[in-house]
Amino acid sequence: MQLPYSVLVIFHQKLEAIAKRKTESMSVVEFLQRYTGESLVVHDHKDRIVPFSEAETVANGIAATTLLATTVYGHFHVLSAAIVIDTIFNFLNTKTTKY
Repeated sequence: MQLPYSVLVIFHQKLEAIAKRKTESMSVVEFLQRYTGESLVVHDHKDRIVPFSEAETVANGIAATTLLATTVYGHFHVLSAAIVIDTIFNFLNTKTTKY
């Protein structure tokens, strides 16, 4: 997140207080393994902040998960890309119960 160390320490302290556990023991895969619905993971190969392998680990560690891999948006622009927005919208739309 490129935060100053002093801010990062406070961030971790607050997160640990809310979660009632150490941040070192927190894992997206572990957390989401309890989720029984379908999920969509979106990640870009050119993300310089979070390695693409992290998205693969998450997607492979959770049942009923689709990985949308992009290659041009990086970390900061992936969620604003039209193709990503459309994919997320369509994913959510197909999961919504119609009344």
